[in-house]
Amino acid sequence: MNSVVYVPRIKPETIAALSGFCEKASMGCLIAPTLSIGSILLQQAAISASFHYNNVEIVESKANTGAFPSQDSVQIANNLSNLGQLYNREDLETNDPARGQRLGEDGIRVHSLVLPGLVSSTSVHFSGPGELYSIKHDITSVECLMPGLILAIRKVVRLKNLVYGLEKFL
Repeated sequence: MNSVVYVPRIKPETIAALSGFCEKASMGCLIAPTLSIGSILLQQAAISASFHYNNVEIVESKANTGAFPSQDSVQIANNLSNLGQLYNREDLETNDPARGQRLGEDGIRVHSLVLPGLVSSTSVHFSGPGELYSIKHDITSVECLMPGLILAIRKVVRLKNLVYGLEKFL
C-alpha cells in the first residue's frame, strides 16, 4: 500500500532505511517535512534570491513552544547552505546570542519568537547595498495543508519508490 507520511523531523538514516524497504517492495511512499505549498514556494523563492544577496536572516514566530528553530527554518537554512555561498560576512564572528542562532558555518541566523496568540510565520530577509528583500509565509489554520495533502495522495499512487519532499511534485 502506497503511503503519504507527514513528518517534520526525520533522520537521514531513517529515510535511507525506508527508501531501501520501498525499493525492495516496489512500494510508493512520500515523506513530506511540510504539506504547505506556500512554505515550499517560500523556500524556492529564498533559493532564487540567495544568488543575488550576500546577507540573509530567517525570522520565525509561533504560538506554541515546539522545537526551535522549526523544521521549516532549518530546511531553508540547509537549502541556502548547500549553495556554497557565505552570508553575513561582516557579522560572521559575532557570537552574541541576541543575534539569533547561527545554523552552519555559512552565517545564516534564525530568530525565533514564541508568544501565545501568534500566527505561525516564517520570513526570510535578504539585503544588499541600498535594498532589503523580504519574503514571508503565514499559516493561520491547518486547512492550508489540505491542498498539499491532496496533491501528495494523487501523486503517490504512481510511485514505486520513496520520494522525500512534496516539492518534487510541484
